[in-house]
Order: sequence, then structure tokens, then C-alpha cells
Amino acid sequence: RKLPMLKDTDPMPFGKYKDQPIGGVPASYLFWLEDNIKLKKLNKQNLMEKKLVEYIEENRDALNIEIKLKNKL
Repeated sequence: RKLPMLKDTDPMPFGKYKDQPIGGVPASYLFWLEDNIKLKKLNKQNLMEKKLVEYIEENRDALNIEIKLKNKL
């Protein structure tokens, strides 16, 4: 059974921004987490790590725009 995708309003499940809405977590931090999660073997990733990577992949374009805008400031 597939669980629903994470939404921007869902709380960050772990880490530095735990319990804050995922949509408010800096893109650079999400990409950093994605890289670290993907270093684990797929069968060693827990469900929330898999869901977070899925969220990042689904929102990659918006996250990249956020980083570009931040770098222009």
C-alpha cells in the first residue's frame, strides 16, 4: 500500500527543522538531506526518508528556483 505524498504543509519528520512545515525548510538543506539519504542502500532507508526524497524529487524545480533567487540576494 502506497502512502500519500508529503505536502508543503506537512511537518519535517526529522533533522534540524523537525516539526516545521517542509515547504519552509531551505532548499539547500533538503538537497543536502537527499544526498545523505541516497548514500544509504535503498533497503536501509526508512519510510520517512523515502517519502522525503520523493517530496524533493517532486518539487525539484521549485527548490532550484529558491536557491537561484537566494544566490542573487
